[in-house]
Amino acid sequence: MRELLIFFFLFLFQTNIKAQSFEKDEFQKPEWASLIDSVNVNYDTATALFNHFWKGKEEPVEEQDIFENAPSENETVDSEKLSMAGVRPLGLITDDLKKEMRYKAFLAFEYKRFKDWQQEVLPYVQPDGSILSEQEKEMIWKKQKGN
Repeated sequence: MRELLIFFFLFLFQTNIKAQSFEKDEFQKPEWASLIDSVNVNYDTATALFNHFWKGKEEPVEEQDIFENAPSENETVDSEKLSMAGVRPLGLITDDLKKEMRYKAFLAFEYKRFKDWQQEVLPYVQPDGSILSEQEKEMIWKKQKGN
């Protein structure tokens, strides 16, 4: 009986992993999101593609904004406030809306990842838009350490 339970839980665990990996690969990364994974990325090119992609689109809501806009326990439920917090009544969530919400969450993750990347590499951006390599950063660090 114990072996049967272990087998059952392993089966559930494996199914859950497959479902998560399918959702992760469901959407294709925008070019700007793929560029930041490249070693020889040009900062100016990646930023221009990012800005062009988001031009005229609503940028993702930050987590802090969601929590600030969520209704408190004492408030009456305001549908506009719920919508700002990303909450919708269950009956209004269709499969298309679920996919749209997953896509928005995917883009929000890539948006935040790009913004983090920008902050991380900004000190190492050269006038031509190139970013110092790890070896160049290490040489600078060794020079500073030696002085």
